[in-house]
Amino acid sequence: MAKDGDIIDVMFGWIISLFGWILGSIVKLLMAIIGGLFKGIVGLFKKNDNV
Repeated sequence: MAKDGDIIDVMFGWIISLFGWILGSIVKLLMAIIGGLFKGIVGLFKKNDNV
């Protein structure tokens, strides 16, 4: 019973860490996309102001 519990605990911890890593990567990706879009929109507005 103890061995089964240890295996489950290890797997659960690994799944949580993997989920956290994926979540962190998604957040970084979203921030990069939002930052890029914001820079692109600001650039468009600056071009429109110059015209």
